[in-house]
This record gives sequence, C-alpha cells and structure tokens, in this order.
Amino acid sequence: MEASICGVDHLALQCYDVARSHDFYTRVLGGTLTSADAAYGAAWGHAYMLFGYRLPDGTSMALFAVDGIESPPAPGAMDDINHIALIAGSAQAIEAWKARLAGHGVAFEAVSHGGAEHLYFRDPNGHVFELTPEPKAFETPENAAMAGPIVDRWIGGERPAAGE
Repeated sequence: MEASICGVDHLALQCYDVARSHDFYTRVLGGTLTSADAAYGAAWGHAYMLFGYRLPDGTSMALFAVDGIESPPAPGAMDDINHIALIAGSAQAIEAWKARLAGHGVAFEAVSHGGAEHLYFRDPNGHVFELTPEPKAFETPENAAMAGPIVDRWIGGERPAAGE
C-alpha cells in the first residue's frame, strides 16, 4: 500500500463563542450541524465540546469549545485543537504512513478515536496534521440526532465533569 493523500477530511478550529459560532455556521454559511460531543478532557483539565458542520459544498468543519479558554487564547490553551485532517484512505494506509513519517524522522502520535487509529504530527512550522483512515467517520445519523441537544446544553451553561 502506498502512502498517499486522498483529500482533506475536515478543518478543526478553536471556538470561543458557541452561540455565535452555531449561528454563523448554520445561518450565515448554510451549514448543517452533523455531530457534537461534550466531555471532560483530563489531559487538558477542562470540559470541552466538539461540534461539527457540513457546509453546502460538502466541506466539514469541526469546532472545539473549551470551557475557560477566552479569546484571544489564554496562556496554556491546548495547541492540538487547530489541525488539518487529511484522508489516508484505509487502516493499511495509516500503517504505511507510520513507516513514511518514521523514515523521514517525523515524530507522530497514534490515537484511537471513532473506532479507528489516527495519526497526529506537526510540520516544521508547528502546524498539527491528522491522518484519518476514512473520511468523516464522526458524521453519522446518530451523532447528528444528538448534536442539537448537546449544543443547547453547552449554550445553557451545562458542562461535563471529570470522569464523564
């Protein structure tokens, strides 16, 4: 299997105002809320919400709202939220990418989420890249059905606690 890029999976950005962002991505850009998940990030020490939109052209945007992080980013803001996710195409391609990155001396981290292994690494400028085995695995009908209530609870002030 050759290590190749099949396309961009999604863009992930930090979000400082969920209500205004939700309005912007749905009403201004015409996107559809496709997924949301709120949890406590033990590694970060903050509750967070990840919520996604599909724009009319099919582009996927993922926004991270992190409790306690104000705009502009405060010292200690997580530096791995903003990233570019590229589609590797398969689990076998992820394995090929491990060898390619290692062969070029590029440090990477393999993380399992969404039932599949993803690779995270940085370019020489510090920008974070993610390699996903398959496109938009988080955009399921089940996630879309749960997304609205999760976003509403977050806007209403409800936050996940540690251990949830």
